[in-house]
Amino acid sequence: MARDTIGYMSLDGYKTVQTAQNHDVQGTEGIAVDWIHRNLYTLRQHQLHVQRLNGQYRTSLYKGLFRLPRALVAYPQTRDLFASDWSAEPFIVRLAMDGSKAEKLIVEELVWPNALAVDYFAERLYWADAFRDVIEFVGCRHNLS
Repeated sequence: MARDTIGYMSLDGYKTVQTAQNHDVQGTEGIAVDWIHRNLYTLRQHQLHVQRLNGQYRTSLYKGLFRLPRALVAYPQTRDLFASDWSAEPFIVRLAMDGSKAEKLIVEELVWPNALAVDYFAERLYWADAFRDVIEFVGCRHNLS
């Protein structure tokens, strides 16, 4: 596999590495896979992109929302993404996979939100704050109003 490439392969190890993206990968901070619809999401610099796993149909979903993007995780069952930002006003945001909405889910008691993970059975979003040395969670269906 070439440098500056995002690739994937089967977990059984019998297939060769496939290239998903071979340009605009420098500075990528987060990647997430929607395995149900076979889409790849990448978070880099100030943009969130989506494309098919084979690299086709790449488009920008959000531009300007992020200043210092850090982590990204997919929740395909609800068609949501979660992402974090380490800017001067850090946040964790819930985003629709189709680009229709973005809602800041967590904005308080954050410094360096990182390492996002979804527990699909308990419907919880976990994150680590690398500055505060804590792991925290919130329900994925957390109501913002």
